[in-house]
Amino acid sequence: MASKTDEPRTVHLTVGEMVSRLDVFVSRMERRYECTSEAMADEVASGRARETAEISRWLGEYQALIRLRAHGRETGSTTSSTK
Repeated sequence: MASKTDEPRTVHLTVGEMVSRLDVFVSRMERRYECTSEAMADEVASGRARETAEISRWLGEYQALIRLRAHGRETGSTTSSTK
């Protein structure tokens, strides 16, 4: 039986807070790879870049960021994240 500390905890964030977190992550990845997220997505789709676990996470978080920016314009909206 798993103890309570082994279970992921749920953190409630506003959409704005989640957008901020994702934006920081995506920006760091773009600096590390010296290209935009759009360019990396094109490189992976065309086969010119290998989709490593790190790049896959980056592009997934980038897509989440785009969706949240598009749908998160309402103030007070919240989302859940597990840590």
